[in-house]
Amino acid sequence: MRINAAEFSAKCLKLIDAVAAIHEPLVISPAVAVECAELPGEFHAAPAERLLVATARIGGYTLVTRDQKILDYGKAGHVSVLAA
Repeated sequence: MRINAAEFSAKCLKLIDAVAAIHEPLVISPAVAVECAELPGEFHAAPAERLLVATARIGGYTLVTRDQKILDYGKAGHVSVLAA
């Protein structure tokens, strides 16, 4: 299935709103917490970006991003990424 960028963005924002409406705390698993602290190679010092990458690595997810540091980290083979 292919959708254009505007439609994809609208669907993502709708999903974010739906998740925010639940008002549940975000639970970080011990595996993600450890991975966040021990990411291989050179990477962001920013906690949010480290958490995103650690979650993707543990869950086997692909990150869709414009963040050049995350894209470079993916090019180095540390996480699956797709340029937005």
